[in-house]
Amino acid sequence: GAAVGAKVGGAAGAIAGAAAGQAVKGAMAGAGIARNPYMAVMYSQPEFRTFSFSWKLVARSRAETQAIKDIVYLFKFHAAPGQAQNNPHFFTYPEQFDIDFNHAKHLFNPAPAVCKSVEVNYHAEGQPLYHEFTATEKSPVSVQLQLQFQEVAIVTKETIEKQNR
Repeated sequence: GAAVGAKVGGAAGAIAGAAAGQAVKGAMAGAGIARNPYMAVMYSQPEFRTFSFSWKLVARSRAETQAIKDIVYLFKFHAAPGQAQNNPHFFTYPEQFDIDFNHAKHLFNPAPAVCKSVEVNYHAEGQPLYHEFTATEKSPVSVQLQLQFQEVAIVTKETIEKQNR
């Protein structure tokens, strides 16, 4: 309405056209109908799938505390890029993960993936709780570990059908 009014009568026509447009919208809303915009989603390319895992790890001993520390360290280490030896301006790729599930009959088989993020909450109980092994050595009782992975291969209908991806 505003565009038609602008062509007909300049600024005054634009204002009148806008008011008419609002009146039409109001009448349609009052009738409980809306104009179909005939919008469509255009598919341009497939995306790499992402998925997340979350674990709450609770240490009951010094050995379990060390195991949790090692797990967190290894995920952080293998998710990070390296620095190229010959040129510090470039990075080497982080490692790829081949994730398999026990009892995979009802689960999917992820394609090779990289770990995009490692998030660690050292106060997974909502407050700071620590084991006190010595006067100077304290460690968190529980740790929440969240990992996000992104596959490095495009999953197609064929790979879903043949490889349960």
